[in-house]
Amino acid sequence: MLNNYFKMAYRNLLKYKGHTVINILGLSVGLAAVILILLYIDFESGYDSFHQDTEDVYRISVRNHKEGILEDESYIFTPPIGPDMKREFPEVEEFVRFSTPRIAYINYENTTQKITRVRHADSTLFKVFSFELTAGNPDKALADPYSMIFTESTAAQLFGHDNPLGKTVQVNNGDLYTITGVVKDPPANSHLQFNVLISFTTLYQNPHNWMGW
Repeated sequence: MLNNYFKMAYRNLLKYKGHTVINILGLSVGLAAVILILLYIDFESGYDSFHQDTEDVYRISVRNHKEGILEDESYIFTPPIGPDMKREFPEVEEFVRFSTPRIAYINYENTTQKITRVRHADSTLFKVFSFELTAGNPDKALADPYSMIFTESTAAQLFGHDNPLGKTVQVNNGDLYTITGVVKDPPANSHLQFNVLISFTTLYQNPHNWMGW
């Protein structure tokens, strides 16, 4: 009996080829659309979910009001807000600051490469976030001024298969920096993206940087 059903279905498919092609194409497009939508929802809903204790991590947002009306809101603020909040509010266990991403020209052995998404970050980075350091000490990698961490892809771009730890590079034809760590590239659904991280303490070495309130 089941055999007959298959035979009849097959004959009908052959008899009405035009309808068959349209139905199969429609079904294929529909399935593909559903799969793409599900993948998109999974990607978007998974943003930053790879971090541990995400429910305890907050980003400071600064709101500017004028005459009681909200003018704008931004996560960009002056550096003292981190240490001052930890000192003033017992609820704050730890903080980490990031500079806005910039472009840098990094020179190693007379070869200069343009690197995007270069940011400064506090040494507490690996206490607050779950980015995986594959080389170096997570407690010390961003502790000293002029220390620098590369992502795995950036390290491979500049050093090939060589171990970059302890190597010295020059940034923007200026100061020398020591490579103190290598970190896995941030996932695509991480709102924090970077190729190179420089210790935040480095910013305090330049008297022209305004680091106060």
